[in-house]
Amino acid sequence: MIFAENNIASAGNLVFKNSEIVELGKFEAIDTSQFNFVRKIDFCAEVYCSVKSTKKEI
Repeated sequence: MIFAENNIASAGNLVFKNSEIVELGKFEAIDTSQFNFVRKIDFCAEVYCSVKSTKKEI
């Protein structure tokens, strides 16, 4: 997700064996090479999924 200011809102999380969770990319520039590629993932929250639709809702 991208903030309105064109910074990364979230580029995912790392989960360690000790259950520690580290958020990645928050507030980084959108062109940061560390986050500027496609990768295989294990899980994606619904909020990050989008579907192109031709149906126009009012």
